[in-house]
Amino acid sequence: MGGYVCAATIATADQWKLGQLRPGDTVQFRRISIEDAAQLRDHTDKWLETVLALTARFNAPPVDLLGFMLSRQFVTDPKLHVLPSTAPRSKVVFRQVHFDNGLTSQAAILEDLILAEQSLPDTNEDMSFAGMKLTLPIVLDDK
Repeated sequence: MGGYVCAATIATADQWKLGQLRPGDTVQFRRISIEDAAQLRDHTDKWLETVLALTARFNAPPVDLLGFMLSRQFVTDPKLHVLPSTAPRSKVVFRQVHFDNGLTSQAAILEDLILAEQSLPDTNEDMSFAGMKLTLPIVLDDK
């Protein structure tokens, strides 16, 4: 949520909306019951099952646009992988990147991302991250 403290929990069915936020957007939380959250999740799961059933009949092979296939990396690179599916939700690990193709090419971005991925350590045990101590309650002015 943009790096600020938020004492609210987002309903699982609505978490996809967080990915639609842009800098400067305003978020307004609305209280719902756990029953409503479960109903939203069930509705989303049914929708996803419907989409999966419709797309299951299309068995397209992976597309090789840049001379290499990312699907092979899922097998060999432990940082890029698909977690096994557990009913009823599938689990997929992915990275999302936005770039201005007027300034650089997709191939250059992919090359840089692959190099960055390969330079990551196997674990983060020896890494340190800057932090700050906050005392609650805290109210941050987001305007």
